[in-house]
Amino acid sequence: MSKAPPSSDTTPDDQGGKDPKAGSMAVISVLGLGSQQFAALMMTLLAAATLSAAEYGVYTLAVVFAEFVVMLTYTGFFHYVINADEDEDRLLPTVFWIMVSIGAVGGALIGVNAALIAQAFDAPQLTLVLQLLAILQPFGAMIGWCTAVLTRHGKMKPYFLCIGFSNLGALALGAATLMIWPSVLALVLYRAARIALCLFSMCWVMPTGPRLRFDVQLARRAARFAWGLYGSASLKFVSNFGADLMLAWFLSTAEAGLYRFANRLAFAASSLVTQPLNAFALKKFGRASRQGKDISAILAQFFAASIVLVGGVAMTIVVLGDQLVTALFRPEFSAATFAIVMMALRSAFSVGHNLIGPVFSALHRNATGMAYNLVVAALMVVVIPAFAPFGLNAMATATTMVQLFSIPFALFVIARWGQLDIGPALRDGTTALGLVACYSAVLFALSFQFNLGSAMLTVNAALAVLLGAITVLLAVRFQVLKPEILTR
Repeated sequence: MSKAPPSSDTTPDDQGGKDPKAGSMAVISVLGLGSQQFAALMMTLLAAATLSAAEYGVYTLAVVFAEFVVMLTYTGFFHYVINADEDEDRLLPTVFWIMVSIGAVGGALIGVNAALIAQAFDAPQLTLVLQLLAILQPFGAMIGWCTAVLTRHGKMKPYFLCIGFSNLGALALGAATLMIWPSVLALVLYRAARIALCLFSMCWVMPTGPRLRFDVQLARRAARFAWGLYGSASLKFVSNFGADLMLAWFLSTAEAGLYRFANRLAFAASSLVTQPLNAFALKKFGRASRQGKDISAILAQFFAASIVLVGGVAMTIVVLGDQLVTALFRPEFSAATFAIVMMALRSAFSVGHNLIGPVFSALHRNATGMAYNLVVAALMVVVIPAFAPFGLNAMATATTMVQLFSIPFALFVIARWGQLDIGPALRDGTTALGLVACYSAVLFALSFQFNLGSAMLTVNAALAVLLGAITVLLAVRFQVLKPEILTR
């Protein structure tokens, strides 16, 4: 049986932040998971320079359908592998075949219905793109299983290195292809290369491999565990990608492309920190739960850290967003400037929302997490079709307001149904919010002092890095940002 270490054992997390590997592990985690957002951002920049908004919209619309299968892969059974105290000889192969089946069936459904989907959105190019992405889904599911196993075993460093290798390798190939052959298919090739490199590197470092074994009873237990998470994740998916579908349906693929362009620019930057934070939150909450520890202190650490890091990045986009679009993109993409600012705020307002999954997964109260997501997603489902006919700016504003509401609502749900003490989280979060506010005010005041023409964005970006570093150091000094939360 796979058992957690006794609660009396001393782990790096218990040493008050004195683990000497904390800083290096934090850097590796940020660079590894951040490489995915960096690569996606670079490909977005290149796509905006070489493709029209309508062409980019075709690709992003196809990705919505592929991402639904990805969501099914990285939810439910994925979390069961990480949290379940089961015999690994039965657990790992059983869940492997379940996850691969999900990817295969999902991909098959996309491929079979590709022509009908393209016809519904009046986008003939969509058919081939959907069919190609459908082929990749089973292989993406294998990567999901490998990720769950590495996370369960605490092998985060190899995981981050695999992610970094695959993302940067795919970026090199995808960028070269897009520059030589400006086409939506070049973006598909980039996605395929990322999956191939990631699967190859993860197979190289995996502590165990899949076997021909399937335990029906274990599969049933896993399915019962997964049900609540799948429901809530599906609702979250609608809130994240429903806007793309509605804009493409009511208006055009170009409008959907501009919306996803704004979303990508805003969230790609913030995801440099949200992805490692979420990965470590899932692992640390799960470990504390298996050890029978109170997770209120962990909640406070991740809530405050999210405000400092995610909020700081988001406010950088808010302040410098207009300069960014003007300096780097074709004029047709300037229509997305306001949406970029609103999307950046939406990413900052996700700090409470992102903790719901790790908290209630660790507490084995997935139905509560599903209920929370039901409320937030229901609001999104209402505002998305209501505001889609008015364009991407109205859509971006409405969804951002819903995300703002999610902060107090998430804390209320965690306190009421998670039975956790949110007092430390509120205290540290208030301090973190003050630091981000000071950073934003200073950056805003200084970034418009001089008219430097085309050099303004470069100078202001350097200024943001300097002020950001000072803010992080202050956050560590005030103990609202603890590097040890990004350790093994």
